[in-house]
Amino acid sequence: MGGLFKTKAPEPTPVQRLPDNEDPAVVEARRKAAAEAQNRSGRASTVLTNPTTRAATAGNAGTAAYTNSLLGQAG
Repeated sequence: MGGLFKTKAPEPTPVQRLPDNEDPAVVEARRKAAAEAQNRSGRASTVLTNPTTRAATAGNAGTAAYTNSLLGQAG
């Protein structure tokens, strides 16, 4: 009966080796990912300006830092 259809068994796919957790490349990639995640967190990561860009835009309305001013007035 098996000879009626004459089908061939498919070739097995080669086995891929799993990455080793002790491999130096894996350890370095894990360390870099942790460092990047740490750099993205915290209060300092939300500041989008630095002292030089803040000084360049200080005269523009709406860019002054928290100061004592009346509502609707910048700086």
